Amino acid sequence: MKQIIYDSNTGNTELLATKIYQLYPDSIISRIDQTKEVIGDILYLGSWCDKGNMTEAMQHLVHTLHHKKIFVFGTCGFGKDQNYFDMIAKRMISSIPNDNEVIGYFICQGKIDPKFQKKYEDMLKDEKTRKQAEIMLDNFKLAESHPDHDDLQALENKLKTYE
Repeated sequence: MKQIIYDSNTGNTELLATKIYQLYPDSIISRIDQTKEVIGDILYLGSWCDKGNMTEAMQHLVHTLHHKKIFVFGTCGFGKDQNYFDMIAKRMISSIPNDNEVIGYFICQGKIDPKFQKKYEDMLKDEKTRKQAEIMLDNFKLAESHPDHDDLQALENKLKTYE
């Protein structure tokens, strides 16, 4: 049985979870805070990137898992570069106990919480943080459309390689 469990703060990771559910409609899907038990043999675990890793709630869950096949997926607000996404995925995967089998992963850019836009704009006022703020605002604008159709198609293509 396939089970999809995800942690989503702004809806980005939920969008990926919904795509996985569309591909596997016979699976069980739930937000992490609504998951009563883990019963799947194949787990699709989704998390937004929190300080470079899975959220605390997802890390707590994965530490309880043993002898499962796991596909990790998620979104992060920064990084349009596949190398960066791979680095985040490796950190997420490192949280999973070794007696599980990680069968794959998919990380893509997601929208950034709008509350950060004001913070970045305020940083523009200070000469010391202006350059960093410009980079962050550029990324904020770039991220507004993600996960997009291409991201969802890439997720679907990635999942097909593990079937």
